[in-house]
Amino acid sequence: KQWYQRRVAITAGIAIKHDAQKQFELGDKMIMAVSGDAGDMSNYAEYIQKNLKLYEMVHGYKLTPNAAANFARKVMAQSLRSRGPYMVNLLLAGVEDDGTPSLYFMDYLASMVKVSCYDSSCYFIRIR
Repeated sequence: KQWYQRRVAITAGIAIKHDAQKQFELGDKMIMAVSGDAGDMSNYAEYIQKNLKLYEMVHGYKLTPNAAANFARKVMAQSLRSRGPYMVNLLLAGVEDDGTPSLYFMDYLASMVKVSCYDSSCYFIRIR
């Protein structure tokens, strides 16, 4: 087999797994979608989820999507400097206190960008 045929077979084997949890609720108005290695996905997302809940219990209020995205970026950047970095990419979507939607993208190198929500890219963000 040629190298590209083997690569397609490996990629197809990774894409077959559709039962892994990839979306995590971070609160009433926030959700995080994660992609990457299965172990890193669950460890990173649950770490962020539990620490945001701990912050809410200790301080008495919830973080905004902007603050949660910056916290997630800080955790990702700290893991890059350690021996076990998280190999995950993520989308964090939420609704700010004034009702405006916000969407953040972060890659596995902890570079974060706020995606503009002025077109149809943020129609999926809904308040429950």
